Amino acid sequence: MAIVHCTRCGADAEGLEQPPFPSGFGKEVQDSVCKTCWTAWEDMRVKVINEYRLNLGTPEHRTMLVNITRDFLGLKKPE
Repeated sequence: MAIVHCTRCGADAEGLEQPPFPSGFGKEVQDSVCKTCWTAWEDMRVKVINEYRLNLGTPEHRTMLVNITRDFLGLKKPE
């Protein structure tokens, strides 16, 4: 398992075994976020979806969730 310098907590820690989703963003998360912070996001994600009443079948809502994910994990937004 690879050690990553986590963008959220700043520690050098164990990373994810595989990207959390099949996309460039999934690979970015795998390369930049430790397993502990990803687990914290998985718990927070449920709260975010419920709080904002996101419908993940809607492109705008998926984009919103990705942006909130980036903010939570300390990842830069693509330009």
